Amino acid sequence: MKIDPLPSLQGSNDNQPSPRSGWVFRKLWPQDAPALCAHLLRLDPEQRACRFGRPVADEWIATYCASTDWARSVTLGCWVAGELRGVAELKILDTVWPRWAELALSVERAFETRGIGTDLFHRVLPIARNRGITRAYLLCLPANQRVQRIVRRLQPRLAYQGDQIEGEIELSLPDPLSIAAELCDDGCALVLSLWDWQRGLALAA
Repeated sequence: MKIDPLPSLQGSNDNQPSPRSGWVFRKLWPQDAPALCAHLLRLDPEQRACRFGRPVADEWIATYCASTDWARSVTLGCWVAGELRGVAELKILDTVWPRWAELALSVERAFETRGIGTDLFHRVLPIARNRGITRAYLLCLPANQRVQRIVRRLQPRLAYQGDQIEGEIELSLPDPLSIAAELCDDGCALVLSLWDWQRGLALAA
């Protein structure tokens, strides 16, 4: 099914006092590869299996992060107190317009049930639309109930492939609202990142 633009969630990239204070949602760049690797290494064995569809070792994760094609992917992270704790990865599968992409979510165990995964999911969909992606695929294990709950409201097409479930989400083409949502989030992330950097300098002085 097609979905309308999803607005940014209030209470994340803002300065309102809330349990989300200190959260920054921003895109990762190649220089953030070590932070991405550290985040994935902090996932426990069950979470790694849910993220990658099978158990993976530390060495495999290191190779995965080192081989990331940043030109053909978008990685959105949730930074809590300067540490990367949740990630939405969008891997573009083809270059033909309109495009298809694979979507994956991961949130560290200690930060689950706080809405990070839901927020990342809602924020990455406008980003996908703005890149001409009209179909997003998400693979998950049947036991991965958290991800299934996040995507259920979008009523994706589901197909069972062996021991995995593939969800297909149909997206609309970009429009001014989706572009504005991404630009707004990028601007807020920049301001909050600079604020954290200045605060770190002040504490170190």
